[in-house]
Amino acid sequence: MHNNKIIKKSIVIGIFLILLTASVYSTVGNNNEKGKSSAENIAYIQGSFTVDCWLYQIGLNNPGDATCICPDYPGSGSGGTLTNDGMIITSEYGTGAIYEINPLTCDWKIIGGGGVGLNGLAFDPIDEEIFACTNDDLYKIYRQNGSQEYIGRFGSGVANMISIACDAVGDLYGWDLGDNLWTIDKNSGSASLVGPLGIDLNYAQDGDFHKDNDILYLAAFTSDEESLLYECDEDSGSCTLVGQFQDNTQVTLFTIPWNYPPTADFNWIPMNPDPGETIQFDASISTDPDDNIILYEWDWDNDGVFDESQIHPTTTHVYEEEGLYNITLQVQDQYNVKDTKSHIIKVGNRPPEKPIIEYYKRIADYYWYNLTPIDLDGDSVFVRWDWDDGDITEWNGPFASGEQISEYHEYKRGRYTLKAQVKDEFGAESEWGELEVNIPRNHMQQNLLLLHILERFPLIKQIIGLLGWYNWLGIN
Repeated sequence: MHNNKIIKKSIVIGIFLILLTASVYSTVGNNNEKGKSSAENIAYIQGSFTVDCWLYQIGLNNPGDATCICPDYPGSGSGGTLTNDGMIITSEYGTGAIYEINPLTCDWKIIGGGGVGLNGLAFDPIDEEIFACTNDDLYKIYRQNGSQEYIGRFGSGVANMISIACDAVGDLYGWDLGDNLWTIDKNSGSASLVGPLGIDLNYAQDGDFHKDNDILYLAAFTSDEESLLYECDEDSGSCTLVGQFQDNTQVTLFTIPWNYPPTADFNWIPMNPDPGETIQFDASISTDPDDNIILYEWDWDNDGVFDESQIHPTTTHVYEEEGLYNITLQVQDQYNVKDTKSHIIKVGNRPPEKPIIEYYKRIADYYWYNLTPIDLDGDSVFVRWDWDDGDITEWNGPFASGEQISEYHEYKRGRYTLKAQVKDEFGAESEWGELEVNIPRNHMQQNLLLLHILERFPLIKQIIGLLGWYNWLGIN
């Protein structure tokens, strides 16, 4: 804030280090350009690539080009599925323990569970349930704790179910080492034949539906020891080759993103309303990577009950009495995923007083100034400075009302209009306070000469101090 050269150098060094770090994964990429919806035709995969990385991203039309997006290694996944809030659910190989991974942040946690080892997982987008398979049986997985509930056997004809996936309407499918595609009853586990895949399957593969077009994508490690991506028809089972995976890796987790959670936020005008004044609320700054927010709900009295629900992001409200009001917005997307945001609004808020800037002292080439912010409501405050040389600070704080604040700046010779502004914790801003600053030529020599004279005439020095002329005379 006070030394622009140091700040600029720090920024340049920081950018250099970031670019240097990014080059480490130049072979497979590590640019964190993660997809936002299945319409972008991407998939998240796990496999044994030449560069150590836990989660990769590929294009569905180009499986041979993998980009590392999550280097940290939470464990070896056995199948995976994406939930309606954009989380990857996978099971630990051999134990059945359930993990949750956020592919956008790479945060992960162990949900729990464990029991039988699982081959694959599937999320039902309609009923919001998770299913899992072993070679012969179907299970239901409870997301809150990872526990397993046995449903039933697939029945005769199924030769080791490799993995499962749900399509856009929640129908469950599976594929086995008999190289067939099956539909599965989610209530009984009973499997019904759809048709042959036309692929000689081996172990270590997963698959998922593209929720926008209901095409099943199968990551297949074949008996010829080739790791290939196929598109499969859910009505017939027949598959078409897309391409080979990078490094011929055996893909143990394959899932296609289809929904990301919304993020709620809102603003309002006026920022400092009076009692009885209409306040305009705008939630259009809420975001959703899939652009599918369908509902905005408002809780005006902080009782946990939403008083207003609508499909539009803007609305109005009036508070008749002064006070603090905690307002909560909830947004919901088309897959019933929700997010909330709360702001405290002060009705009847008075802005801080216009600050008075005073010259304090000079140390070397740095000039110090004081101000004492006053907020008539006793709110905490923030302060920013405009040094009139192109340097304007960010809001600094919070400070207590009545607390003296000192700030310094390096000035070159010239005349400046130093300004400062105060903002309270609810956003009410004061007028700008100003102080005329004169930095003379040969400042040091003039200071020494004038101070030497004033030391011989202490009465004059005392009068100049009482009149506040030190800054005007360019001395300290």
